[in-house]
Parts: sequence; C-alpha cells; structure tokens
Amino acid sequence: MRETIRFKKNSQVTIPKAMADELGLQEDDLLEVHLEDGKIVLIPTVAIPKDQAWYWSEEW
Repeated sequence: MRETIRFKKNSQVTIPKAMADELGLQEDDLLEVHLEDGKIVLIPTVAIPKDQAWYWSEEW
C-alpha cells in the first residue's frame, strides 16, 4: 500500500485512513519514529509504566 501525503505547517502529516485502519490505530495511540536509510519510519508502540518496566527488562 502506497500513498502520497503532504507535509504541513508545524511538521504535521496525516496517516491515510486505510493504513490507520489496517494497523488498528486510534486517537492518542503512540508511534515510535526514527530515520532509517534516509526514510522516516513510524512504528505503533505501547508505553510501559515505569513501575512495571523491570518486568520487560532483558534480565527478566
């Protein structure tokens, strides 16, 4: 799936509805963003509360 979107004022972009629906994205969901080989990559993510972070550590 590929679409063209516009980069707007305040660095805003809109994820096309079909893509957001396919990923199950909803308002206020978190996305990790990073650069990879000159591309912007967005990855849906879930925040882990600090008091539970130990459970998700490599040592656990």
